[in-house]
Amino acid sequence: MVCRLNTDSGFITLMSVYAPTLSSSAELKDIFYDRLSCTVQEVRSGDRLIILEDFNARVGQSQTSWPECVGSHGVGKINENGQRLLEFCSQNLLCVTNTYFNGKFTRKVSWKHPRSSHWHQLDVTFTRKKDLRDILYSRTFHSSNCDTGHSLVVTTASFQSKKIHSSRTAAMKKDTGSIGRRHSRGSTVLKAS
Repeated sequence: MVCRLNTDSGFITLMSVYAPTLSSSAELKDIFYDRLSCTVQEVRSGDRLIILEDFNARVGQSQTSWPECVGSHGVGKINENGQRLLEFCSQNLLCVTNTYFNGKFTRKVSWKHPRSSHWHQLDVTFTRKKDLRDILYSRTFHSSNCDTGHSLVVTTASFQSKKIHSSRTAAMKKDTGSIGRRHSRGSTVLKAS
């Protein structure tokens, strides 16, 4: 699902994604990532992009292998789906916001394996690397009852209003026939007729 919002700070494109599980076929995963890549590339470069998803992937603590995609606060080890996901992120200049914020272990993980009882960081939020400055924090809330085995992941962002600059003054816009004359102090004085 894709939603494009027009805000005071410009356009924000939100995407909600659910990826194939680890046991899905490689062909299905390839189709998914090809479609997702096409959708991400259709988003205008001026838009802020936020992807909210359950990628069924563990990106782990591979900050040294993927420094442009993963921060230093990841959890666990990377798996096959995590490898695919980080390749996708690298190709599309995206980063995993959850791995850039230090916090308690329980606020980083979102899913508990039913057999091993190990917690994993499966549900993550992505943004473009250039927009990472707008993300204030990403964390998990385990107390929310979402009728699923996954916990709620919340990302807090703050977007500054875009400043509109004009190279022409209001007087120049109204009267294009005005002639500018140099004043003794170096400023331009306009004479409107």
